Amino acid sequence: YYRLLRDGLPVDAPAAEMDAAMAQFSLTTGIVVAGTILFFFGLSGFLLRVLQSAKGLYWRGLNMFTLRQLSAKVNTVSFSMAMISMILFLAITSVTGGMSIANVMNTSVERNNPADYSRIVIYYGERMLENSYDSDRPMGIAEEPFDIVELSKGDRVNPGLANEEAFDLDGILGKRVQVECYDSTPRGGGEPLITLNQLCDAVDMPLPVGTGSANSNVMGLQVMKESDYNRYRAFRGLGEVDLGSDGYLLTSDMGETVNKVYDAAMREDVAIPFGDVTLHPRAKEVDEDASTFADSSMGSNSGTIIVPDVVAERANLPLYSSYLLGDYREGLTYEETEGYVRTDRGWAPDLCDANGHEVGLWGMETTRIQNYEGTNTMNGLISYLAIYIGFVLVIACAAILTIQQLSSVADSGKNCRILSELGTSRHEIVRSMLAQQTVFFVFPLIMGVAHSMVALHVVIEIVALFGGISIGMTVAATCAIFLLCYGGYFMVTYFMSKGIVSDAIRVRHAH
Repeated sequence: YYRLLRDGLPVDAPAAEMDAAMAQFSLTTGIVVAGTILFFFGLSGFLLRVLQSAKGLYWRGLNMFTLRQLSAKVNTVSFSMAMISMILFLAITSVTGGMSIANVMNTSVERNNPADYSRIVIYYGERMLENSYDSDRPMGIAEEPFDIVELSKGDRVNPGLANEEAFDLDGILGKRVQVECYDSTPRGGGEPLITLNQLCDAVDMPLPVGTGSANSNVMGLQVMKESDYNRYRAFRGLGEVDLGSDGYLLTSDMGETVNKVYDAAMREDVAIPFGDVTLHPRAKEVDEDASTFADSSMGSNSGTIIVPDVVAERANLPLYSSYLLGDYREGLTYEETEGYVRTDRGWAPDLCDANGHEVGLWGMETTRIQNYEGTNTMNGLISYLAIYIGFVLVIACAAILTIQQLSSVADSGKNCRILSELGTSRHEIVRSMLAQQTVFFVFPLIMGVAHSMVALHVVIEIVALFGGISIGMTVAATCAIFLLCYGGYFMVTYFMSKGIVSDAIRVRHAH
């Protein structure tokens, strides 16, 4: 548990450290499996030693007989009990985690699709030029942003056919806006002006899980000019912001683990040195309704700082990306808009400046409907797999325990007859049997729940990057349904075992 909480899941490890992280995770998994087996192997001896020290309890009723029976059984079925607890852990984690992820996706897709259509252009930076790949033409740094609507005309609709034509966004988009973001590392500079890690240090908060290799930390926050941001807000139907000469705002459409750092920075009036000026916040928290610059399923803005135009220009920042957001013209049909966007296309040529240098590449192009469809499909798949796998595993575990316990009770028929001949009441024999079955059903469940609580704590930290997550209702519903199924098998086992014991005692009386 300690290792898992300390190291987390390997999914958020940097690429260079992935192999080492996977090795650590494999070792942690092995320790959990071995520890679970050893726990059940030592359980009977531990219970026997504890109760033997409590003489009054040990010698009361059939407690001594019950403990001896448990000790004999647990030593032989400890491995199967450990496997059952691990399977229950997988079932609980898959259902709870899967349903929580689906819930986050549903919430995020509503917030992260502000327009009918969006398209992105990514510009090359100095890091890219230093590690340039083979290209037909030299690479360079963009001095001016491209007009994405004009640039998109280089796409060819129905390429090679008689009706081939240029991709005409003007014909389908009504209200639209294009905004630019800049790299926070100045031209010729080696370090970004502002990173997520610097903000965490300023507010004395840990770096959110999964963000160690994120753009907002490695490359720094994106920078957007105040005028671009106000044009974006106008497109969204929101009022303008006024940053004055030294104000800033932080925006992000990621989850609460990242946004709480930005909120704390603005709330605590953290000053940010930015070139030749020190900036101060002009709000107390992130405006989540005005932080999404492109349609996406799970968020695309891990951190953007809004600064006055003059401040951005004096900082000599290179272009990082251009975002086009647009709504379809009124009166057009689905085929004329969505169908047109999805038509087979020959993509536009490389993005080159006037000197023939390749200065960027096409980023994501998507629509609100595409993201909704993708999210619905993914939600259905996650929900089906989580519920199907979870309940199949729970029922399998309960069925295995039921068969195991019924076989054990049938084999103990002779012991029940002997106890009855010694004068033990049927009620005490049945209660002893119930106590044994409770241990075999409940202890693997407790261990599985304990494993799940720790694992879900780590999973939720990752999922929370993409949206606020509340698993309270999901856990409650999952536990209620699981207990209904699992408890149902337990009750069936008890009543059938009670019948077997009664038959064994009646055989003694018949003789």
